[in-house]
Amino acid sequence: MTDYDRSCDEYYEDSLSNAGDFDKKQYEDIEYWYKEVQRNRTGEIPTGTILCGAKSHDVDYGCCVPGNQWVPHACLCSFDDGPKDALAFVQEKKILNLNMNIARAFTLSHSDLGKTMRNLYGKMLQTFGYAEEPGSKAYELMVKMKNFSYMPPGGFIMWHTNRYDNTQASYRMYMYAVDVDGGSSFKYLSPEGELVEVPDFHGAVRLFSNTHVDAETGEQSYLWHTVAAPHAHRLSVGFEILPEHMVALIDSCDGCWADLQRQYSALGSGKRYSGVVDHQWE
Repeated sequence: MTDYDRSCDEYYEDSLSNAGDFDKKQYEDIEYWYKEVQRNRTGEIPTGTILCGAKSHDVDYGCCVPGNQWVPHACLCSFDDGPKDALAFVQEKKILNLNMNIARAFTLSHSDLGKTMRNLYGKMLQTFGYAEEPGSKAYELMVKMKNFSYMPPGGFIMWHTNRYDNTQASYRMYMYAVDVDGGSSFKYLSPEGELVEVPDFHGAVRLFSNTHVDAETGEQSYLWHTVAAPHAHRLSVGFEILPEHMVALIDSCDGCWADLQRQYSALGSGKRYSGVVDHQWE
């Protein structure tokens, strides 16, 4: 992915590092800019300005294409600082665009394949007892993709918390395809501040929550996490999932509860929050 842009390498280096010493205040400000100001939830952007948000998939090739970045720092990466032309690549591939403003990645959310994945996810939810009617606002929010992206080697998603992104639940389900097991990874900070790296492997399903509620105080904190793909081509698709459907999903998978217990045991005491479950599905 560095072939298509190098303007955001400093953020990529933070995602590669296992030190966990990135500047949280800086990333909090960046996330607020992209998730709140850029969506014009604060009213700071002039009316009529096209931004990276709900309508940006209608923009040719995505809102992060250099010519489509209508405000300063519209996207974390400028996509105009690499030996290869990112716009030419998405024009050639047709299914891809540049529409993810906190990442160096290509997106597929609004492609025909994305529509197919949303429909399949909706059918799965109904199988597990989701009662909202297809076409209703609640249903459409539930099947809306949180992410559907392709990263060539050098791709990443910056450190973030998703604190502005929950609609009905803080839980996520992600599925992965990679050409090199361990060539990319999901990293997060535990509430104790320890960095945990979870390598990706082909066919993995990952379940996690981006919000931790302290059992004693009830205080909420948000899961700092990032993705880096230094050595793999990585395809990922993610949705919001309600807790009861997450349980039903694990129930439907032979051996998943045992795998869950194994991973939690490996992390140490039961008091330590991990937020991550991996399982390879047959």
